[in-house]
Amino acid sequence: MTTIASAHIKEHEEKDEDTEFIRAWKRFNRTLEEDLAKARSGEKVSYKGTSELINEIMEQENPLLKEKIFEKIRWSFLEEMSAKVHFDINWLAFYFLKLQILERLSTFNKDRGEAIFYEICEVKI
Repeated sequence: MTTIASAHIKEHEEKDEDTEFIRAWKRFNRTLEEDLAKARSGEKVSYKGTSELINEIMEQENPLLKEKIFEKIRWSFLEEMSAKVHFDINWLAFYFLKLQILERLSTFNKDRGEAIFYEICEVKI
């Protein structure tokens, strides 16, 4: 259970008990998030493996679409890795990661997000 729980979309630190699949996920996810943060701050993305993916996210004008594309990229990575995953602990970790992505996507609410955005960006004189 500890191994499966370590496969979390917000967990980046590789642990001794992580399988190679979980380590690959954490490396990809960490690199993607770091490169996205660099791109948002105006820095050039250095890792060639994610630069096209980051460009796809940054081209979107709508923050909601950016987040959806971000999750689509993470989902695609998992799908590519699925050929290497058999019904074992890795498959359970794979399934757990996909459930987390779906759960995150289900929490997006355009109207609520837009209201929060305008509340934060409201100019007060």
